[in-house]
Amino acid sequence: MRERPAVGAVLAASLRRSLVEEASELTPNVLYVISLGVGILSQAFFARLVDAAPNAMLGAYQGHFAAFLLLGVCLLDMQNATVGGLSKAIREAQVTGSLESLMATPTPTGLVLMALMLPASVAALARMVVYGIVGKFLFGLTFASVNVLGVVVMLVAAFASFTAFTLVGAALTMILRRADPVSRLIAAMSIVAGGVFYPSTVLPKWMAMAGSFLPIAPALQGLRAAVMRDAGPLALEGPLAKLGAVVVVVGPIGAWLFGRMIARARVDGSMTAW
Repeated sequence: MRERPAVGAVLAASLRRSLVEEASELTPNVLYVISLGVGILSQAFFARLVDAAPNAMLGAYQGHFAAFLLLGVCLLDMQNATVGGLSKAIREAQVTGSLESLMATPTPTGLVLMALMLPASVAALARMVVYGIVGKFLFGLTFASVNVLGVVVMLVAAFASFTAFTLVGAALTMILRRADPVSRLIAAMSIVAGGVFYPSTVLPKWMAMAGSFLPIAPALQGLRAAVMRDAGPLALEGPLAKLGAVVVVVGPIGAWLFGRMIARARVDGSMTAW
């Protein structure tokens, strides 16, 4: 019986491999950083424009739209990286033929998936720190009312709920042999009805109700409360309960579906499909 590798060793190896690959593509990464900076700068000017005049539709966030917008963009980036990161990694592994080798190792499937997803998630967390620093100087974000424990709890809960959809997207990638449509669909729905760029109160009631089922909606509600109103874990019971429901309902479905797709791929040879 082959000995299973240590969890830390597998995850560390995945991060090292990702860093080496990123370092070999210096020019695209530099261009990405420049485009990201330009995008943040344009959002900062837009936020200042909105905050320059009273707007009752912003409700409790009136006069604080800059911070509202920054947190929305920040969490949307984390969602996109989490939900789409694993599917992208699996598709690349299919094309290069490495997925079959990974699944043939004694490493548990769950740990393999975590290792594939980890680089994109770590990069999203790093960008989140950058967003915080930039927010201090460009968006007028203050840290006096931040509840650190509340922020950490919300980010962990948000990551868990995003991961549930990640498994669904990864399963579709296995069966469609294309980049999964789930991450793009969830991102588009989140932008429209998830409260990323504007409060859900400006939406029609039916659309706001539909948006409340997206994981980013309660995640943003809780994160904004923790950052802007010093809300601790006990005050975030509502958003945390909704995110927990997403994990409990969607998580097992995604895990079952991905398990089925892996079993099918081992039979029809689609682990190395172009």
